[in-house]
Amino acid sequence: MTFRILPDGTIETDKLADALSVRDAIRGRRVDQRRVQPEPNGSSGVILSSATSQFLAALMRAPAGLTSDEVARAAEIRTGNIPPIIRELNSWARKEGITLTDLMHRERGFERGRPISTYRLSEQGLALFSNLTGVNQDAVGEKHEHDDSAPHGE
Repeated sequence: MTFRILPDGTIETDKLADALSVRDAIRGRRVDQRRVQPEPNGSSGVILSSATSQFLAALMRAPAGLTSDEVARAAEIRTGNIPPIIRELNSWARKEGITLTDLMHRERGFERGRPISTYRLSEQGLALFSNLTGVNQDAVGEKHEHDDSAPHGE
């Protein structure tokens, strides 16, 4: 890709595709920010951001749950990305007629004076999100060690 920056700050390119790439780079967009993934039973597609898919896949590999820092490292995302991911999942769950608390448990606590959240998928969440993310439930390994009917401090 070739581009020129003129003295007045204007950026010129020879091709439209290059101009769009430069624009997206300047705005900080990632090309793979959204992708289509299959819905359960192979029906129409559900769109989840790649960060959300990575977040869910990390939780699926850790049935006992992960703290915000741990899930961010495992999913290779920033911890600041977690609140928008939770909002995206909550919005999606409401559209599906379920609640996010049916699918995921969030336990809040403190560690060294800092608030810490631990996220864990319920059995229903594990089954549903394995279809959405393409992560094989058998590859996850052990089942959840916690009883989903117990209160989780929410």
